[in-house]
Amino acid sequence: MPRKLEKAQTLDDIDAVVKISACSCLLASDAEDQEVEEEHIEDLLEVQVSLLLTGIFPHDASAGRHDIDILNTYIYEYPETAFLTLFRMHRASFWQLVKILTQAGRGGYWDHRAIERGASPKLIYQHIAVALYMLGGGGGTRERTRIALNIGFGTVWKYTWRTIELLYRLLPEYVCWPHHPVNEPI
Repeated sequence: MPRKLEKAQTLDDIDAVVKISACSCLLASDAEDQEVEEEHIEDLLEVQVSLLLTGIFPHDASAGRHDIDILNTYIYEYPETAFLTLFRMHRASFWQLVKILTQAGRGGYWDHRAIERGASPKLIYQHIAVALYMLGGGGGTRERTRIALNIGFGTVWKYTWRTIELLYRLLPEYVCWPHHPVNEPI
């Protein structure tokens, strides 16, 4: 992708995250949460302005590692209404889903690849949160999700599909048609 298009896409992605943060700010339950959201918006706008002012845009725009773990901030520190907006479920339901998928994904389902490479496996709730964020419309695309959550492009893909595959395996257990007498009218 040409640098100009890549820069424009990134600016659009930052704009989308600013809009999400503005919604979270409006939904904040108290002044402290609102202040955190306002600081997040200011930081994003500063990045956007700096990108507009510079003619240089790095070709390898990987997420990298930073001191701030955005995903954990969303999960643990955002108010309930903002959490619901980002992940399309209440926090209590999220932790119930994590429990169900953790039990269903035993035997190295979540972390066998990391262990084979000698890396430390990521926490299961992070896999599920990334999938919910992307599928719930918070991210919209893998690129936007990558930028918003500060993780790698391939990581978004792997986390989302691991979660979807496990949910698909659990489908017969949680979604079933009624028994024969009730099934006839349907």
